Amino acid sequence: MKNILFWAVLICMLIFPVSCSGREIESINNTMQMNDAVSAEQEDSDLQICISKCIQNLQNEPEPQNNKCVNSAEFIDDVTVPDGTVLSPGEHFRKVWRLRNTGTCTWNRSYKVVSTGMFHMGGAQFAYLTDTVAPGETVDITMNLISPVIYGNFESEYMLEDTDGDRFGITGTRTGKEMPFWLKITVNDPSDCSIVRVSPYAAWRYSDFDAVFRIKNNSDTAWDKEKVNVKVISGTDYLKYPDKKIVLSESVEPSEAGNIIIDMIAPDFQGDSEITIQLVKEGTVLCTVTNRITFN
Repeated sequence: MKNILFWAVLICMLIFPVSCSGREIESINNTMQMNDAVSAEQEDSDLQICISKCIQNLQNEPEPQNNKCVNSAEFIDDVTVPDGTVLSPGEHFRKVWRLRNTGTCTWNRSYKVVSTGMFHMGGAQFAYLTDTVAPGETVDITMNLISPVIYGNFESEYMLEDTDGDRFGITGTRTGKEMPFWLKITVNDPSDCSIVRVSPYAAWRYSDFDAVFRIKNNSDTAWDKEKVNVKVISGTDYLKYPDKKIVLSESVEPSEAGNIIIDMIAPDFQGDSEITIQLVKEGTVLCTVTNRITFN
């Protein structure tokens, strides 16, 4: 019986992380060493006490805490391209959402916005955050996109993705449930011209750069480079040669596209700015196009 008691106590100590107290074990050892006259009932009682205390200590241990932070976001505003904006087919544009970090995680530059849902705009399908966003702070999230080349109403959906690849959206004001944020545009029959591509999207401060607009001729008559004038509406402060005439690089036939290249100097500040131009033929504005540039 002594051997059974000894091994039972030993197993109890190995299985349970909190063992019996030294006083209890010493008492059991003394009991085994005294003599063989100790009754089997007493040994069994000591064994039951030890095991009971071991189990009790194990049950009283606190459960491990989950310290993982929580991702959550709130939609604040459409900084650019609000719902219902009318664009030309295949138009390059920059969409900016303003969101607030309403969770407990800090968003770092490994977080990104990703296109989800059934329909995807052309252009980038994801973009990394450019700033660290602490809980309670707001951030402007930007994607460079391209409108569909067909006419109609279009909606695409987006969510944020953390460093573990887990996606999360914004909290719905009515449902209180998590949902994607979105972009809704209308693509209409274009005017006499439409934008095909603009560049750059970003430039370094103080640097020389070429603002390039590639524009398609949607009319049924050719654009004579000597008769189509280019007028800068916004961004004139960035012109490298303010008095230089800006023209098409070449004449453009119907359904074709031509380039407008403007020599510019980036300003001395960081942030976003717009360069807007108009194509004018014989006093008639053919179209107005804009490139939004980030100065770093």
